[in-house]
Amino acid sequence: MDKIREAKAALEAKAKREADQKQEARQELEKAAAEEGKKVSGTPPKINDQPSPKTQRNFTDPESSIMKGADGFIQAYNCQAGADGSSQVIVACEVSAISADSIQVEPMVVEMLENLGALPVIATMDAGFFSDANIRALQDLGVDPYIAAGRQEHAKESPPLPRGRIPRSATPKDRMQRKLRTRKGRRIYARRKAIVEPVFGQIKGRGFRQFLLRGQQKVRSEWSLICLTHNLRKLYGRMGGRWIKN
Repeated sequence: MDKIREAKAALEAKAKREADQKQEARQELEKAAAEEGKKVSGTPPKINDQPSPKTQRNFTDPESSIMKGADGFIQAYNCQAGADGSSQVIVACEVSAISADSIQVEPMVVEMLENLGALPVIATMDAGFFSDANIRALQDLGVDPYIAAGRQEHAKESPPLPRGRIPRSATPKDRMQRKLRTRKGRRIYARRKAIVEPVFGQIKGRGFRQFLLRGQQKVRSEWSLICLTHNLRKLYGRMGGRWIKN
């Protein structure tokens, strides 16, 4: 009963935190729209600070979350990695218990700045990372973002190249879609599949399929070690398969 009460209290605290975050995000969205002389379209979402009756908590690793994977729903962490465009070296990595990728963008870019002392000139990301707030945040940091604003079906033909000036009424999403349809945008975004996608494929190909530890801090350390070994292999390859001996 003590464990059940503890789990109930933790679920209620988590629901309250998530509700506060959603409320803060909504206020920022409305503030940004007001600065542009606009209003946020649609009915404001109902934000509930109480956990859903179907909310679950894992007793083995309560810091993890239920996320949708390739084989269905699993108990998991969301691992992030930012890779250099010329070498596939991982320059930033992080672990989160939140399945949404979109809220990971700014923290990852800040980590790149801490690790490298510089920011990327261009950043490419798939549709899971798109949001108006991320576009503004990256541009404010001086990073040129190329983020898919939606998933395009493979069978559909690409829309024609845009012409003329961008309408003043265009939303950030409209502007990004237009940007990615230009020749330059297509060329830059196409590089994403050759930069970060192979990194995850190479890590999985070496046999890493699940974490051995429990708890977000331990899992973060394990993921950092995995990324470190990936970088060492890249370094070893760049040196022609030979380590320098002192």
